[in-house]
Parts: sequence; C-alpha cells; structure tokens
Amino acid sequence: MSASLLNMLFFAFIFGTGVFFVVIAPSWGRARRGTQRIEKLNQLGEEAPAGDVSLGEDIRKRGLAKALAQAGLPVTPAQFMRLGALTGIASSSLLLSLIGSPLVAGFVGMGSILFYIRWLYGRRDQLKLAYEEALGKACEYMGTGAQRTGTIEGALAHSVDLVDPILREDFTELSGLISQNASIRNAFANIQARRQSQALTMMAETLIVWSSRGSTQSLKDVLTPLRLSIQKNAATHRKVDAELSGPKKTMIIVAIAPILFAVMMRLSSPAFARYYASLQGEILQIVAYSIAASGLFFGERVLGQVKKAVEIDQES
Repeated sequence: MSASLLNMLFFAFIFGTGVFFVVIAPSWGRARRGTQRIEKLNQLGEEAPAGDVSLGEDIRKRGLAKALAQAGLPVTPAQFMRLGALTGIASSSLLLSLIGSPLVAGFVGMGSILFYIRWLYGRRDQLKLAYEEALGKACEYMGTGAQRTGTIEGALAHSVDLVDPILREDFTELSGLISQNASIRNAFANIQARRQSQALTMMAETLIVWSSRGSTQSLKDVLTPLRLSIQKNAATHRKVDAELSGPKKTMIIVAIAPILFAVMMRLSSPAFARYYASLQGEILQIVAYSIAASGLFFGERVLGQVKKAVEIDQES
C-alpha cells in the first residue's frame, strides 16, 4: 500500500472522528450526567417494552412480522424483504454507473438495505409515540363515559367512536371482549403483546386494580391522574426526540458525505474516475465508507443513551 494512500486514510479517519465528536458534543454532557440513571434503567431492561430494545435484539426476539405490524406497513415480511433487495440492487446499479466500481457498488448496496431496515424501525418508534399520545386523549373520553355509567364497559363503549383512528381497532376489540364478560386482564393481554406500549400497560394495570379491589374512588377520578401521567410521559418523549433529531440528521449527512464526495470527484475528472475504479481506489472508498458507517452506528448508540438519561431526568 503506497504512502499516499496511507496518508489519505489517516486524514480521512482524523476528519471523520473530528466531525463525529463535534456532532455528539452538545449532547455528551447530558449523557455523563445521566450515567447513574442509565445504569438503573439497564437493571430494569427486562421489564421494558420490546419496542425499546436494539434493532438486532428486537429482530431476534420478536421477528420482522411484528415490527411491520407496529410500523403500520400493510406488507408481509416476504414483500418487505423483496423491496429491500430491490432497494439494494437499485442503489448498487446507480453507484456502479456513476463510479464504475463493482466492489464499492456492492458494499453501498448492502448498506442501503440496512438503512431501509433502519427506516422501518424509526417509523415504528414514531407510531408507538403517536399511539401513546392518543391513549392520553382516550382517557379523557373514557372518563366522560365512566361519569355516565360508572363502569369500565361503559367507559370503553363511549370512547370507541371518539378515539384517534390509531386506537379504534384496539378499543373496539377491548369493548367487545369486556361486553362478553371477559376479564380486564384477558381483554388487554393480546393487545399488550401486540403493541408493547408502556402507556397501554399502565392503563391495563390501573383498570385491573380498580375493578378487582373495589376502589372507593370513582372510575373517573382514577382515569384523570392516569391521563395526566400518560400525557406527561408522551410529552417528555416527544421533546427529547425533537432535541435529538438535529444531531441524528447531521450524523446521517456525515455518513453519506464520502459517497457524494467520491461521485463528485469521479465526475469532475477522468483521472479520478480511473483511480476510483482501480483496486486501490475501491479499497480507499470501502475503508472511508466503513468509518462513516461505524461513526453513525456508535453515534446513534450514544444518542440512545442520552435519550434515556434525559427522559429519566425529566420524569424524576
């Protein structure tokens, strides 16, 4: 390997590392302040909803079918995988036509599939947050129904036609099961397993305790603090997501910048085109893209820890 190539790799690594820490720096202080809270959260990791775990662990534990359902995508796992394969082929073909490097085109094609799967899980997390925000509003409708009937069955029946469309199917199922004398726990069981929502679990446990222990409080008085708690948690999650969206977008731009740079250099000069199509040029590009992808991966892990720390800090 020539000295010039080593120098290019060295300076590419230094540049990428510098940009990475510039992006992470604004949020790093929060991560340090929340270290102890993160450790506490990790100890409770087994109790957390499955939607809060890492991508690899989520696939291993629950599979792609449930992720597609939670993301609201009306496709089967096979259809999703075919579309992912087509995405990889299309991106590889495009890069091959621009750079003329088959190894790099194949590498970028595989990376585009990972970005495609990452999009799926990002969509799932956004819909999960929207679901929990809708649950907070649903507690208000249930409270009105409870005030009229004093029963869980009446509260659910009143709210079915008023809740957000994202909840309607679940609330229709709940209302139907409870009207058929199913227990509260059994009525919520399938929906809890499907949604993996912390707010839904809070609602289920609250209604189970109220119905089984004969609380002296009215159902409406129980639903009011539940609504406030769910709305507070959802607002905290929404605020943290908004604060971290900027660094996330910046890291994605930094990750794809080497590809755009290589394309521009290739189109600007036939000499660069020949170099990037050579074995040496292909190795240089793959190393640069790998560094960028690694920076994105570890950066998102850090931001994930920051998010947990800030949420715990704001909820405590």
